[in-house]
Amino acid sequence: MLGNPHYRMQTSVREVHISSEPDSSYFLRVDWSGRGLGSGFQLLLTDGEDAWRGDVSEAAVCGEAEELEMQTDRYIQDLQQALTQTETSST
Repeated sequence: MLGNPHYRMQTSVREVHISSEPDSSYFLRVDWSGRGLGSGFQLLLTDGEDAWRGDVSEAAVCGEAEELEMQTDRYIQDLQQALTQTETSST
């Protein structure tokens, strides 16, 4: 479905500060398709010299929600807020 905004790759990049390392800055990039992180996503974290990458599957997202005894939709909303500082739309 080319042109459908729900299937385009979306990206969030933000600066992350860690309190135990006040002089350091990290950048977190999150890539996902669709309306939210529920179908899986990719992470890239860098300090400008080194980079760390990870892939999170839809099954992993659902499994984590179950392990935390949270409703999956609520977990995905909280996860998206924490990683991208944006709210998901629940339509």
